[in-house]
Amino acid sequence: MGWVSFIDPFLFKDQRLQYYGNNSNIPLYVPNINKGKVIRIVDYNTIQIVAIYLNKMSRFMISLKDVVKRDIKPDDSSAWKNYTLYHYLEKTLIDKIVHIRNISYSSKGVLMGDIYLGKNHINKIVVEIGLATNKSVKFSD
Repeated sequence: MGWVSFIDPFLFKDQRLQYYGNNSNIPLYVPNINKGKVIRIVDYNTIQIVAIYLNKMSRFMISLKDVVKRDIKPDDSSAWKNYTLYHYLEKTLIDKIVHIRNISYSSKGVLMGDIYLGKNHINKIVVEIGLATNKSVKFSD
């Protein structure tokens, strides 16, 4: 057709996005959520919640901060041997309102936080009863 006589304002925004696309100096956005209803246990330390965020119902997957699944050895005579962390979380948290504190991202970009059911700190409880270990503790074989 011909030459365009106006400047497209979106052109400059696209150029900025391309420049910042691989820049690791951009801070990660951490959503400001503090409670939600647990709708699913995704894996041994990740839950899916529904929360009101920016005046809309939204789903988030949150990992329990500093919780690692405990490997049960064949000679382990613990009473919890057949009771996994997944089952405990499923029985304890499904359809419950939980509070989330200290939300951050892991080095892999996974949203994680401290999960509370009432005054019970779930992250701490699963470590204390032996279903998980704390990432910050170094274990020797």
